[in-house]
Amino acid sequence: LQQELQKEAENAKDLPQLQSKLQLQLDQELHACREMKDNTEYLDVEFREAAQSNEKDDLSTVKAEMMASQMQQNMVLRKLQRAEEEEKEQMHIAKGLWENLHMTEVAASMHDNTLRQVRRVAEKEEETEADVLGLLEFRECEMRQRE
Repeated sequence: LQQELQKEAENAKDLPQLQSKLQLQLDQELHACREMKDNTEYLDVEFREAAQSNEKDDLSTVKAEMMASQMQQNMVLRKLQRAEEEEKEQMHIAKGLWENLHMTEVAASMHDNTLRQVRRVAEKEEETEADVLGLLEFRECEMRQRE
């Protein structure tokens, strides 16, 4: 039980590090997503300006940049969703580990209580045995004195 308890405690120690790592990754990807959104909005403005001009080359360049930007934004969103799913999974694992740790602690406490009870019963039996031996010795002495 102690080994199990130590194992669960060690697993639980790693959870805050994993959670902070996932949170950092999530924050970075969210920041990247916001930058991509800003870039897309900027490109959208450029696209509108290019549409008003007669230069088709500029328009096709802006369209290509917008498409590339949109593709990058989609990729960042997918990464963000993946990171969120991983975080949920880690939280689920953490919850399970905490529950296991709690159950192990409860079981260890119950075993400690049982051990204490067994020791008390053994001590009582030893005391009773010593009392019986003392009584027998006393009666033996009485019998000898009568003889």
